[in-house]
Amino acid sequence: MSLVVPEKFQHILRVLNTNIEGRRKTAFAITAVKGVGRRYARVVQEKADMDLTERAGALTEEEVERVVTVMQNPRQDKTPDWFLNRQKEVKDGKHSQVLASGLDKLREDLGRLKKVRPVEGGATSGAFGSEAGTLRQLAVVAVPWLFSIVVFGSIVNEGYLNSSSEGEEFCIYNRNPSACSYGVTVGVLAFLTCLLYLALDVYFPQISSVKDRKKAVLSDIGVSAFWAFLWFVGFCFLANQWQVSKPKDNPLNEGTDAARAAIAFSFFSIFTWAGQAVLAFQRYQIGADSALFSQDYMDPSQDSSMPYAPYVEPSAGPDPAGMGGTYQQPASAFDAEPQGYQSQGY
Repeated sequence: MSLVVPEKFQHILRVLNTNIEGRRKTAFAITAVKGVGRRYARVVQEKADMDLTERAGALTEEEVERVVTVMQNPRQDKTPDWFLNRQKEVKDGKHSQVLASGLDKLREDLGRLKKVRPVEGGATSGAFGSEAGTLRQLAVVAVPWLFSIVVFGSIVNEGYLNSSSEGEEFCIYNRNPSACSYGVTVGVLAFLTCLLYLALDVYFPQISSVKDRKKAVLSDIGVSAFWAFLWFVGFCFLANQWQVSKPKDNPLNEGTDAARAAIAFSFFSIFTWAGQAVLAFQRYQIGADSALFSQDYMDPSQDSSMPYAPYVEPSAGPDPAGMGGTYQQPASAFDAEPQGYQSQGY
């Protein structure tokens, strides 16, 4: 470096969102750009036909543009593949060089994929990514589905009696038509609900929207808990009406086994639907711990797992927090008077 700093010498260059020290040799200075190593910097300088001993601050705008072009498009200058940092890309099998903001974006994408991986593996979707997961979900849904068939089937087939003295049929549960109607209605609707959510579980892996997935799991929790409550009410109602039924209304004990079966399976349905709600809540918790359901996205600059923080665009005004702001060169850089030779360590 000469004793007198040239008038157009730049102490700081801005290349690919990176501050480069102008006093350093170009081959060493451009290594400050993320994705540029010393070997690749030497190749870039040779491909750009530049003096290997030239300082970065002495480069003209045309030379800087030529360096950036060579760094971003190494294949145009026939740069050997072994110098590039992205060899045989998984998607297209091509060779490329990723620099600066491209590396930051790649790092952010990898961070999101690590958080999404537990959910995408099938935990939240009911493990429908494989045939075994489909069979497990079918088994879970089949239990309350069969119980609902037993309840409304027993009441419809043998839940209504008639006597020789009365022409109209009456409900076996203390002659209360509301008891039979409630059991049949809840049983049929629970049967249809099981089919609906079975179809939803099968379709769940095809849902790409984060909000739609969250709504599906939350609805599974709410609906399962609601049906557990309805079955609890139905069990109490049918058991009470069966207890107060008069023996003279059914002297031959017709349909008593069916009536007891409806009460018993109403009781069992409480636990099956409550279990469905618990399993759905566990799937929601697994999804909430990942980026798929979480709305609290962490900025990469605040994430300690990121080895480099992304570049923050400088602001035009003052920066009291010290986190950004425009770069200010030292006052000595604009001093026109020669300060004498000062040894520089490189």
